[in-house]
Amino acid sequence: MRVATRSSATQDSTVRSQIDGFYVYFAPYGEQRAEYLRHHVVFGSTVRHAVLSDLDVGTPYSIRMQSFSETAGVLSKLSNTVVKHTLGMANIAVE
Repeated sequence: MRVATRSSATQDSTVRSQIDGFYVYFAPYGEQRAEYLRHHVVFGSTVRHAVLSDLDVGTPYSIRMQSFSETAGVLSKLSNTVVKHTLGMANIAVE
């Protein structure tokens, strides 16, 4: 699954330059148990896409993101939650 970041219209270039990366938190939709919550770290303030792998086929996932700055030692607020579905398996003929 591919996720993308988007800058807020209220951010100025000095705020964006302080971002060192993003955390992408994801879990199967509706799953509240902590052992199902996973995260993916994306380093770099200019990265706008990341690929989440090892997901279950045909499953909806809740996804949230959070930017971080190691130099300033701060985390942003968590983003709104979005729900995205993984695709089902392709039909493959076996001979």
